[in-house]
Amino acid sequence: MTPFVLVHGAWHGSWCWKRVRTSLQAKGHDVFTPTLTGVAERSHLLTPDVTLETHILDVVNLIRWEELSVIVNRQCTAQPIETVQQRIKLGSGIKTINNVTFILATGFVEGSPFPPFYEKAKAKGWKTRTLACGHDVMLDRPEELTSLLLSAVQTSQAARAGS
Repeated sequence: MTPFVLVHGAWHGSWCWKRVRTSLQAKGHDVFTPTLTGVAERSHLLTPDVTLETHILDVVNLIRWEELSVIVNRQCTAQPIETVQQRIKLGSGIKTINNVTFILATGFVEGSPFPPFYEKAKAKGWKTRTLACGHDVMLDRPEELTSLLLSAVQTSQAARAGS
């Protein structure tokens, strides 16, 4: 089906497309109706700095983040380096968590920093699972990841019911 990006005109918002959006969705189409910065439910963002360029960026970013263009993984951005270098400080509350599952994406092996953490998780007695895919499990294998997450919840609920 065809994805539609419907952009409102002046003094409007996403709301003006509601009937058309509902009709197209009922026929199986993906429909995106962004509200431009500074109007309708985004009127709280109205400032003198909102320009035509702002509205163009609203639409361009929707297309980018919803992956409506033909280019793969356009949403990825630079990662702040300190988020992977700073040591984590865990309090004693971590000991109260009794249901931890570590999922290793095995398709991202060459140069991956994650296998040693997988081994540490196993050594701690955590549940460990693997999925044969790249690092972006949620993109590569969403159904399998959903099943693993639901299984972890069921295991946790069963353990609580038994205690």
